[in-house]
Amino acid sequence: MQWTGYPSGPMQQVKAALRLQTSFRSWTSAGDMMRQRRIKAQINRLRNIARTVLQREESKASLVRIYKGFNAFEEGDDTFSEPFTSVDRARATCIERKCGGFVVHDGRAHFRPQSAWAIVKDKHRHRNDHDLYVIQDTEVEKQDKIAELWNSLSSGKIVSKYGFTGKKSQRTLWLDKDVYRICIGTQGTGKGAEKAKGLYVTDVCEVRQGPRTTTFANYGDGAARTSSPASCLSLVGSERTLDMEFRDDEECDLFAERFTLLMDSINDDKTRYRMYERHLVTQTGWRKPLSFSEAVDMQLVQDELVGGIMVLKYNKRGRTRPCTLMLDRAQLKELSLGEENRRPRLFLADNTGDQGPMADSKGIDLADIAEIRPGIRAHNFNAAKGSKDLKKIEN
Repeated sequence: MQWTGYPSGPMQQVKAALRLQTSFRSWTSAGDMMRQRRIKAQINRLRNIARTVLQREESKASLVRIYKGFNAFEEGDDTFSEPFTSVDRARATCIERKCGGFVVHDGRAHFRPQSAWAIVKDKHRHRNDHDLYVIQDTEVEKQDKIAELWNSLSSGKIVSKYGFTGKKSQRTLWLDKDVYRICIGTQGTGKGAEKAKGLYVTDVCEVRQGPRTTTFANYGDGAARTSSPASCLSLVGSERTLDMEFRDDEECDLFAERFTLLMDSINDDKTRYRMYERHLVTQTGWRKPLSFSEAVDMQLVQDELVGGIMVLKYNKRGRTRPCTLMLDRAQLKELSLGEENRRPRLFLADNTGDQGPMADSKGIDLADIAEIRPGIRAHNFNAAKGSKDLKKIEN
């Protein structure tokens, strides 16, 4: 076999290495030992070159995420466009003009000075001839943003806090590095983190933007009464929800992105559940279609919940009481006058039989469930540590 130099392109290099290896293995005689060593050296060089090129291509591809048939902004005065030649060239333009992404249409790339987080939040299904490219952060950039969050919250951040009773007041938001807890209160960082209202970072299950919690609904006539809905942010956990409003929507996007990066950086038991959930969700945020077996299992569970399942309810003090977990499907034929806005929900019914209307029972709407967390990793379970019932469940 005559050596003619290294082929161009990563795939051609891989194929050439396989050809040489196959030719070498087909030899049955001892042959020339020097020739065998030379062929082995050529295979190793090709493998190293192909591995390096492929890793470089994969690293470039991981820095840009493509949404086929999506758009995030329309052409306007603040939109810049140029001929689309390559992803690397368009990404360089994004970095130069501080854009979070671009849209390719009719051979041109359209840019807008908007963060990548805001573009993903505003993306929507468009025509098939539109492709949305969003710039992804490197690991170094992610760590820099997390460090920026630490620094900004080390001295406290003034926000508008919404209480569950509907009151709005200014409070200080800070992050305690010692116990890894996000705190909010009047005394700021001088107050003990474990005694202050807040959430442990490992307990945060969702960073929810917009006035989309019961706390915001209790304010005035509802979430529409908030001064700036785009500036609202909620941290949802098993202990409570931290509902707050920032100065403007840009500051809200900045903190929402960094809180999300902080959650994802923690290597705990919830990581594998987040990976599993992401596998089931499409790029649009919708759940992938159910398989036949999944649909059958879901129908069986739904029928069982409609009839009721006996459970043991833990309160925030760690005490327990037997209840019945039920599903209110909120079908149109079951709704009474004035219940048009009732939605499917899970609720707890007392075993005494004195159960009030489903809409007034303690429970949660299915659309409001942020996480299904297996095990005893929740605030109410933590308050019950040492009890015999909890030890039985844990074992």
